[in-house]
Amino acid sequence: MSADLRTRALAYLRSGAVTVLRAEAMAAGPHLPEYVHAIVRGFRSDHRVLFEAGRWSCSCREDCAHQHAVRLVTGHPTPIRPTSQQSTTVLRRI
Repeated sequence: MSADLRTRALAYLRSGAVTVLRAEAMAAGPHLPEYVHAIVRGFRSDHRVLFEAGRWSCSCREDCAHQHAVRLVTGHPTPIRPTSQQSTTVLRRI
């Protein structure tokens, strides 16, 4: 994982560019969402980030800073955050 990718993902978070439109955990209780739909305001355009069926995708390309910013917000593992320091963030169904 490049430092540039990490820097850009964190910059999106700091600037408030990440909007999670929908996050669903299929089981009741605190779980990581199994479906995520988010918009990330990029420097040139908005990007749609999806997580479904165990796969991440972005409207720009695979494995981008937009995806990693959304992974950080939703508590999903990402190579830019070491496993030993991962947050225990989970989303609860309301």
